[in-house]
Amino acid sequence: MLAIVGLAAAASTLALVSYEMNKFLDAQLQEIAVNVGPGDRSEAGPLLDSEDEDHLVVRIWDRSGKVVHRSGPEIDIPWEAQPGLSDVAAAGGDWRVYRWSHARQDVQVAQT
Repeated sequence: MLAIVGLAAAASTLALVSYEMNKFLDAQLQEIAVNVGPGDRSEAGPLLDSEDEDHLVVRIWDRSGKVVHRSGPEIDIPWEAQPGLSDVAAAGGDWRVYRWSHARQDVQVAQT
């Protein structure tokens, strides 16, 4: 009986974790697609259902330092001087940040 209960618990845990991971990854795919390239992002419609802490904070600056794109929660993530991955503290939490620069703009994406 104990083995049956253990197997049932393991199967239900696997199903729940798979569901949550797929929901998370689908929302990430949508956010990335909405934030890639120029254009009006308002036509994208509402984001898929996901937890607030799963949203990406995306900021894009042009070479003059002007923000040309903002998306995600209204949180000011500190500008990271070095390109690549880093950890920062902002808005009372820890954030993983990736910064990328190229000839026309600087892009910074953060997630809790």
